[in-house]
Amino acid sequence: MLMAMEKIIDIDIYKRYKLFVWVILNDMYNLDIKAVCAKNARTGMMIKMLQLHRHPHSYSELVAGRHHQDSTK
Repeated sequence: MLMAMEKIIDIDIYKRYKLFVWVILNDMYNLDIKAVCAKNARTGMMIKMLQLHRHPHSYSELVAGRHHQDSTK
């Protein structure tokens, strides 16, 4: 039972790491995440929370569904 739990935890950490890397690439290349959010609500919310953590000034833009870079205009 313990090994099964360790495997689940390892998989979860790996998925979160992949998601974190994807968010960094998203910010670097200014990719749109709306399609991802529409396809998988949980993943979309995690992406938004990671972006909010990296860009705390952009809360209103994230809530409104806009990119954080729109706030610089």
